[in-house]
This record gives sequence, C-alpha cells and structure tokens, in this order.
Amino acid sequence: MRKILSLLAVLLLFTVLAIAQNRVITGQVKDDKADPIPFASVTIKGTNKGTTTDQNGNFRIEAKSGDVLLISAVGSKEREVAVGSSNSYNVALDKTGNLQEVVVTALGVTKQPKELGYSVARVKNSELTQAKVTNLQNGLVGKVSGLNVTTTNNGVFANTRIVLRGIRSLTGNNQPLLVVDGSPINLNFINSINPNDVENVNILKGANAAALYGPEGVNGVIVVTTKKGSGRSKPQISISNTTLFEKVAFLPRLQTTFGSGSSYDEFGDGIYDPIENQTWGAKFDGRDTILGREMENGDVFKVPYSYLPNEKTKFFNTGITIQNDISLNAGDDKSNFYLSVQDLTTKGIVPDDESRRTTFRINAGKTYGKVKIGANVSYTAATYDVTTSPGPVYWYVINTPGQVPLTKYKNFNVPGFADHNSYFNDYYPNPYEDLRRYRGKGRSDDLIGNIEANFKPFKWLNILNRVSA
Repeated sequence: MRKILSLLAVLLLFTVLAIAQNRVITGQVKDDKADPIPFASVTIKGTNKGTTTDQNGNFRIEAKSGDVLLISAVGSKEREVAVGSSNSYNVALDKTGNLQEVVVTALGVTKQPKELGYSVARVKNSELTQAKVTNLQNGLVGKVSGLNVTTTNNGVFANTRIVLRGIRSLTGNNQPLLVVDGSPINLNFINSINPNDVENVNILKGANAAALYGPEGVNGVIVVTTKKGSGRSKPQISISNTTLFEKVAFLPRLQTTFGSGSSYDEFGDGIYDPIENQTWGAKFDGRDTILGREMENGDVFKVPYSYLPNEKTKFFNTGITIQNDISLNAGDDKSNFYLSVQDLTTKGIVPDDESRRTTFRINAGKTYGKVKIGANVSYTAATYDVTTSPGPVYWYVINTPGQVPLTKYKNFNVPGFADHNSYFNDYYPNPYEDLRRYRGKGRSDDLIGNIEANFKPFKWLNILNRVSA
C-alpha cells in the first residue's frame, strides 16, 4: 500500500510539473467583422515576453497554463485571454471607434487634417509600392489630385518632372520642395530614395501649406517619412526581389509599299536608290536587289526587295530591371532600429545602356525619460553608362528603309558591309556604331543624415532640435 501511495505522489508531481511547463500556443486575431488583424501585439501579462501577428493575423508564442495573454491592436480594444489546456485560441477584438488620422506637416509637426486650413494628401507605403516601382516619384503617379508627374525620359534613368497644382511661373522654378525626415533637400534626390524605406508621403499643397519653409516651399512640399523600426519581441528580417521586363510597345506607323529612293521617272513611278534613306522609291517586288555601294573588292550586298515588318522593333532590347532588398526591423517600447540595403540594376531597351543604384539606410532612436534622440543616415551610390548620340539613334532607326535588314549591321567593327566605310546609307551613320561611339559614363554619391533631440517636459509643450547635412 505504501508503494502505491508513493507512486501516486510521484505521478501527481510529474503532472503538476507538466502543467507548469511552457508549450507553444497558436491562434489568430480578427476584428469584429472576422477579418484578420495583421501586426497585432500579443504579450504575456506581467512579462516582457511577446510577439506580433503576421499579415494573416496568426501568432505563435510560448506560454504555460495560467498565463494571461494581452492582445491589442491599433484602433481596437485590448483583450485578455487566459491560457488553459487548449493550444490554440482565436481572438476577436472590438473596434474603439474611428481612428483620428494625423499627417506630417511643416517641420515634422503632426496634426489632424480637420485642424489644417489648407489641402493636404497622405500616401501610405502600401499604395506607393503596390506596383513594385523602382522610383518613389513613379509610385506617386495617380495617387494625389493636383500632383502632375511627367516622365521626361524612359531610359535607364526614368527621369520625371513634378508639379503641384499647375505652373506658377513661365521662367522660374515650378517644382515642389522635397523634405525627407524633416530635412529639406534637392528634389533631384527623390530618384535616390528606396520606395520600400518610405513609411508615408504627405503632400502639402500650395504656399500656405509650406509657409514655414519660406520661398522654397511656395510650390508645395513633398514630405517623406522613412521607416524608423517598431517595437517587437524579436527582430524582423525582410528579403524581397522584383524583376521587371520592358519592351517597345509600338513604333510610328510607316508606309510598307515603297523602298529606298527620293525621285520618280517620267511616268510618275518611284526610282530605286540603293544608298538613300528616304522611302519613296520603287514599289516592293520581292526580287533580290543591291543595297548600298559596291565595295572596293567588287562585292555587293543583295537583299530581297520586300518590306521587313519587325526589323526596327528588333533593334531595341528587352529591358530588364532587377531590384533586391533586405531590411532589418527591431525595437521595443523605448527604442527603435531600422536597417535596409537595396541594389537596383537596369539594362535599358536601348542597346548597351545600363545603370545601377545601391542604397544603404540606418534609422535609430532611443527614449530616455522625457528626451527622445533619433538619427538616420542614407547613402546612395549610382552609376550609369548611356548613349550621348547627337542623332539621336532613334531617328536613325526610324529613317531606315523598310527592306533593310538593320540587325545584320550589328558587327560594325568587323570588315564588311556594316563597317564605317561600307554602310549602305550615305546620309546617316550605322546606329549600332553610333551607340558605341558616343557614350556617357558617370557616378553620383549621395550622403544625407540628421540627428534630432526631442524634449517634452509637459504634454502641451514639445521642444525639438534637428541638425542635418
């Protein structure tokens, strides 16, 4: 009997220990409409141990029976869930009411839209990057009324011009001021900002909106706020890749009936000219015809006198853009840290044109009582290799007669019909040679950073000092 009692006592002890041991608790957090709540906070009451839900509202945490889970999310009421014998819990959070949206205005001051006496628009990161854009300005296209983003170059740079609410001056500057994390900088730097680093963009429209920035803000202000990191129990690493392909959509419609030539005979019929780039010669008949002049050794280049429908389109490449991103997001209730690296390479539709942009960013902050100190540094290195043809090359391609097999003239540096002295056209150069002869190579390095100290002695008073370079 004594042995049985001892055995029962040991089994009871093991049972108690087993109950007290941590185990993996899973679950899902939803709102009052049964939609998942991403990035909700799940912590164990009375401890610093916690996690956040993923994009589908799912969470995973180690806890033991008797622990209490505190589950909260922005715009929802906090809820407590006691851990029992179950290993899975589905939690629904009630809304606290409509959120009071705030926007970043002049000098980084946050206000509610109803408190402002001017028009302001806010674009979130999810809206900026939904099309996987490689440039921030392209992410703003169609997002804000009165914001006109015009693409001035579809090459490897994809330069744009930005105007808010129309042109104010016929001779002066009409572009808005760019402010990144509270620091005014040149609008051209917008090409160097990694769109994935942006938390949101606030557009301050008109002179009244940007009065605190002086004359530079008279055309409006684009206020960019980058990610600062958020409180999490564990650092979060994000890795992504975006690959884009680009092709010439269409070319001008050209006549397909006549070949090389610019004159006509007594009967009004076009006369074929093998060295002419104009295309009002004889009608196409499909017969083999000499193209260009006879070479010194007596060789001639013959081609079928027929229209080649895709020859001009095949001159252009299939452009490819590869964007690789990696970021680290970490922090707690008193500190934040964000680190990101992006590498963007672009090979354009124009042969041999290419560019590369590498961006590195660190944002960090720490709170000491009533003082908060933050700093951020961004470095961008960009290189390019593009044509500087005075022609331009596009003009040479379009002015090539329809029967000319343009792509066969690619090897211009090899003796033959494609070289400089033997190209068929007496008036325009071989476009492949022109692309190699006129090249522009360059590099730009952008380094921008700021440090700020924020002191809040009272709820109604905030003192901010910021230094940027």
